[in-house]
Amino acid sequence: MGAGKALSIGAMYAVAVGADMRTEVAGSSVESAGGSKSVSAGETITIACGSSKLSMDKGGNVIIEASNMKINASGMVKVVASGKVDVESSGTVNLNATGHVKVKGSLVGIN
Repeated sequence: MGAGKALSIGAMYAVAVGADMRTEVAGSSVESAGGSKSVSAGETITIACGSSKLSMDKGGNVIIEASNMKINASGMVKVVASGKVDVESSGTVNLNATGHVKVKGSLVGIN
């Protein structure tokens, strides 16, 4: 690789590639959009970093793989499913709240 290169476009910029395209950056890479940004793929999209991976496919499946996962929200977190929801753990499961905890269902089984 040689010296640096800068490109400045005053209006729209488009690139059309008839087959595959690959970009490799030896250092960091940053993308920024002042408005919206859309990324789409016909089959799958995968974002990977080390042993963490987020995959989405055209069938509507989303898979998150990670050694550890944490969700932080300054507001409500809500999970809505039209089907079954399973939570599985090979270890302890803790549920902590500073307010009321409601468990509601047509049949609630404990142990």
